[in-house]
Amino acid sequence: MWVGLALIIAPVALLSDLSTFPGAGALAPCFGAALVILAGDQKNAVLCHPVLVGVGQISYSLYLWHWPIVLFERQYLGTISLPWQWIVGGVAASFAAATLSWRFVEQPSRRRSVPFRTVAIVCGVGLFTVVALVAVSWRGLPQRWPPSILALEATADDWSSVAAKCEAERICSWGDGAGIRLIGDSHAGAISAAVASITSGGTLYEAFSCPPILDYVPSRGSVLERRHCKVRNSQGLRSMIADPAVHLIILGANWRRYGDNEEAIARTIQASESVVSVCCFWTRCRILKRIYRGLWLSRKSMSGHSR
Repeated sequence: MWVGLALIIAPVALLSDLSTFPGAGALAPCFGAALVILAGDQKNAVLCHPVLVGVGQISYSLYLWHWPIVLFERQYLGTISLPWQWIVGGVAASFAAATLSWRFVEQPSRRRSVPFRTVAIVCGVGLFTVVALVAVSWRGLPQRWPPSILALEATADDWSSVAAKCEAERICSWGDGAGIRLIGDSHAGAISAAVASITSGGTLYEAFSCPPILDYVPSRGSVLERRHCKVRNSQGLRSMIADPAVHLIILGANWRRYGDNEEAIARTIQASESVVSVCCFWTRCRILKRIYRGLWLSRKSMSGHSR
C-alpha cells in the first residue's frame, strides 16, 4: 500500500515539463495505482478517511471538469502560468462542478434501469464521435478564421534550423562554430537561426527553463535538469567569459520570468561586459532596462566620487 502511494506521489516532485510523459514517466504512477488497487482490501486509516472517500466518489467527474476550467482560465487571462488566486478558484470550481454532476448526472443514471438510458448513451456517444471525426477530417474548419490568424497558425512548426540540429545535450554549432556563443533557455534557441544568418559561425548552448545567469539554480525540473543548469551556469558560462577565442557572448532568455534574480543578472552582465550582448523580446526587456539603468547610475555615482 505505502509503496504504491510513494510511487504515485514521488513523480509530482520529480517529473517536469521536460520529462517524457506520457511514456516512461507514466510507469511509476501507473504501477503505484495498481499496487494501491491490489491492496484495496486492506483497511487504511488514511485512504478510508471520509474526505478522501468523497474525493474518490467524484474523481471521474473531477477528471472531466478540471481541464476545461483550466483552459478557460488561460484563455481569459491570455497566459499559461496562472496566478495562485486563479489556481485556487479553478480547483474550487472543478470540485463544485464535479460534485453537482456526480449528484445529478452520475447517480440518477446508475439508479434508473430504463431502456431509454441505453439508447440515449449510445446515440450521444455516436453523435459526438461523428462530430469529432468531421472536425478532424476538416482540420478543425480553418475557414472560420480570418487570413491573419491562418498565416500565424502556419508558422506553428517554424522551428529554428540551428536549434533543430541540437542533440540531447542541446549544444550545436553553425558555420565554423567559433567566436560567438549563444547561451540561454528556449528563447536563445528561438533566435539562433537569426543570429546564424548574420554571423560566420558560433555555438548554441540551450537548456530549457535555464537562464544564462551565473550560479543560477532552477527550483523546477528534475534533479538531473537542475544539476545540468547549475553546472552550465557556474562552469560553462565562466569558461566562455575567460576564453580569449570567444569575442561575443549572447545571452538569450525569457527575462521577465526570472525577475526575482535582478542582482544575479546584473552580476553576470558586469562579469562579462567586454564580450556580452543581452537579447530579449519586446515587453520582456523591462527587467533588463532596470538593470542597465542601475549599473549606469552606479558607475556615474562612482565616477563622481572619484573626482
